[in-house]
Amino acid sequence: MKSPDIPGRCKQRADTLVQTALTDGEAWIQRCGHPPADPARQDRWRAAARVVAAYRELHSITATDPLGPMPSTDRQRIDYQRALRAVRATRALTSVRDAALLAPEATGHQLTGR
Repeated sequence: MKSPDIPGRCKQRADTLVQTALTDGEAWIQRCGHPPADPARQDRWRAAARVVAAYRELHSITATDPLGPMPSTDRQRIDYQRALRAVRATRALTSVRDAALLAPEATGHQLTGR
């Protein structure tokens, strides 16, 4: 019997969540900025966006903020920190023309590191 490719399935699911969010113009993905045009940077952006999408799905986050409300459990706080680093990575890879999306009033409290 062939064993299931769990990591591959998780990546595929996260890819689908990111693509759906981009296609539908969901607020949380917009706050991560637009995927860069450069293929290498876009690959890194999408990898980070997958982490955020997986966090949102795992913890049933439906808020417009990428990370939703502050976590209440230790386990979620660990995941939250990983997702926060991923949001910051997407933003670091985002072009300058997207700076308005990243203004403090558009980011929510989670992305300030509090």
